[in-house]
Amino acid sequence: MTMGSSLPPYFGNSDSDLQELARRIGPLQAMAFDVDGTIADAEGSVGERAVAALRALSQAGIEPIIVTGRILPVAADPLRRAGHHGIVIASNGTRIGDLATEEIIYSQPMPEEISRLAIQTGRELGLVTVFTLPDRLVVEVFEEGNRWTQGGYAVFKIDVQDLDTVDPTLVYNVMFGHPDPAYLDSLNTELKARFPYIDRSMTNFYEMTAPGE
Repeated sequence: MTMGSSLPPYFGNSDSDLQELARRIGPLQAMAFDVDGTIADAEGSVGERAVAALRALSQAGIEPIIVTGRILPVAADPLRRAGHHGIVIASNGTRIGDLATEEIIYSQPMPEEISRLAIQTGRELGLVTVFTLPDRLVVEVFEEGNRWTQGGYAVFKIDVQDLDTVDPTLVYNVMFGHPDPAYLDSLNTELKARFPYIDRSMTNFYEMTAPGE
């Protein structure tokens, strides 16, 4: 969809501006939503107001699509609560599920050698390494209640497990965490050298998926 040059350079957020923008865009077939920082609250929970909005879109014939870094079972929850059986793009795009058929229609795990390098890197640099698996998160060390870790884990089930025992072909996302953001800042060049596709996702975390995802 291209809006074209007919739109004014700036639309505010008044009702009239939004109505005019909607008129010029035309009929919508779908709307995609991130979860954290978008439809989730500050605690990471998706409330009834957001669920009601998703339900209203579905009932109006507009397809709500979830696009998030969350694992698929958690990412699907808002749509299930809204009674909508649609598409969920989870784990930062590496797993896509169709709730109508319960099928995984796209799956791209991390290459095995990168999963193993991530374990080595986390241990060498004193980082908390988190693996995203199809249905859970795994971490070697987890301090319950630490504020910095809760920012990334508040709504997830966390398993504490030796990462060497995790099947490296089932890792879809890797996060490196540390309580000191300044220390993470100092690692930017080194982490980018090892993993050119890694990005800072939150104050206390770097995050990456398979190259190209």
